[in-house]
Formats: sequence, C-alpha cells, structure tokens
Amino acid sequence: MLFFIFLAETILSMFFYSENIRKPKNNLSSKTIFLYSIPFLISVMIAIFSTATHSLFYFDNGYNRGPAYVIYLSILSLYLLHLVVNSIIQAHYEINPSRKQKLIQMIIFPCMCGLTFFLSVFFMNYPIISIGLTLNLVLLHLSVLYESITIDPLTGLNNRQRLLDYISDKIHNPIEDVYIAMIDADNFKYINDNFGHIEGDLVLKEIADALKNACHHFKRRPYIARYGGDEFIIIIDGNYNDITNLMIAIRKNIQDLNTDKKDYNINISIGLSRCDDQNETITSLIHQADQNLYKEKMLHKQFLQK
Repeated sequence: MLFFIFLAETILSMFFYSENIRKPKNNLSSKTIFLYSIPFLISVMIAIFSTATHSLFYFDNGYNRGPAYVIYLSILSLYLLHLVVNSIIQAHYEINPSRKQKLIQMIIFPCMCGLTFFLSVFFMNYPIISIGLTLNLVLLHLSVLYESITIDPLTGLNNRQRLLDYISDKIHNPIEDVYIAMIDADNFKYINDNFGHIEGDLVLKEIADALKNACHHFKRRPYIARYGGDEFIIIIDGNYNDITNLMIAIRKNIQDLNTDKKDYNINISIGLSRCDDQNETITSLIHQADQNLYKEKMLHKQFLQK
C-alpha cells in the first residue's frame, strides 16, 4: 500500500514541479491545486481501501494485482498526458533556449514514466516502475545540476563557460563563416549608480529578452550567451547580409525598450569578428570583437559630447 501511495505522491510532485517550470510567474491558486490533486486523492483512496477490498493488490501465494491496477495507473497517467501535451505546445513557441531545454525535459520524463507504467502491466514479477522511477529522478537531478552549471541565472541565457565550449567546437568544425557579435550596454554604470542594482538587473533582463526576440525571427537560430557583467555574445552562421540584418533587428528591439516611463535610455554598442579560418583561436576572435566594440563605444561618446 505504501508503495502505491508513494508512487502517486511522486507523480503529483513531478507534475507540480513541471507546472512551475512551464509557468514560473503564475502561482497556482488553492482551487487549482485542489482540482489538480483530485486524481492523486482518488489514487490514494484506491491504495488505502485495497487492503480490505483487494481491488489494487492482494497476497495469495504471493503478490497479485487486482482489477483496479490498470485503473490506478490510468488515473496517474492523466498527469503525464497533461504534461506531455502542454510541454510540446509551449516548447514549440518558446524562444528562450534554457526554458526550451527545460520544456523538452518535461516531455521526456513523463514519457519515460508512461513507458514503465505500460511495461509493468505485462511484466508483473519485475520491479519495472521502481527502476524506471529511480532512473527518472536521477536524470531529473542531473539535468537540474547541468543547468545550474551552464545557464546564467539572471537572464536565462547560456553562461560564459558554455559559450566558450560552443565557440571552440564551432570554429574547429565550421560549415560556413562564423560571426561573433559582442554586445555591451552603454552607460550601464550610470544606471546602477543612479537607479540601483535591482534596476540594473532588470535592464540586463530586458536586453537579454530583446536579443532573444531578434534571434528568434532569424532564419539561422543564433547562439546567445551572457559573457559577463553587461556584455553579451551572439554566435551566428551565415554571410555578411545575414549578420547585418540581425544587428538591425537587435538595435530596433533595444530602441523599443526606451519609453517615457523610464528616466534613462538603454543603448548598446556592438563589435563584430569573423572566423573563416580553422586556425583561429577563441581568444583572438573575442579580442577582435572586443576591439571593434570599443571603437563603436568611442564613437557613441564622441557623438554625445557634440
């Protein structure tokens, strides 16, 4: 009995964890939580009463399953089906790479649970559900650990270490020209000093979202990362026209962030470098992009001083 209660509780916990991943800004109301918990409560009641009714399991010359076993698994499978369908739909439209990765994980885990449920019906003498559930939880833990290592927690973008690994692979296995765009927020120190670091963090999030939106509509999905502080890097495959169109889209998105509600303007400078030689190093490419970024920053300062 305790096993079946624990199984139902684990599936419910996974369900609410997944809902939090899918809708991080929407807190579930008490009514919604109760409605979502109804299948769980039914499953628990089946498990408890089975000790007297033998509907779920009973012991007669060994362990045997009752007629409600398939019903019990079917009820829990409603959670899995809900997760898979909604995660597929949301992942299709998601533009944030880290959230998209999470949503894909939310598809894999329920599918694995569903497979173990299905196999357990035909292989009664093997602890398939226990093994499958254990593997599922281990994989979930590893995925959360991997995310904490490779994702920038503030912006949700790839972090510096993951970026460097990606660039290394990209420049040594180029399909076509690879461009690196280094992007830096102008006068970011002024925003931090005059409006506080919380406001500065909001600006970084807004810039990150503007970059994601611009890249989402680009036919060759670029790779975006936060390099450090107020600096971002985008890796793009393509020709000069492709990179030019993307930079125009990025600048437009940044300008759209400036409204009358803000007491400051958000502006960026961009420096580009191109890798067309497998002998290029990561350091030289980033240094070249940084130098071009510095030149544009100086032009912006000279323009403002006039």
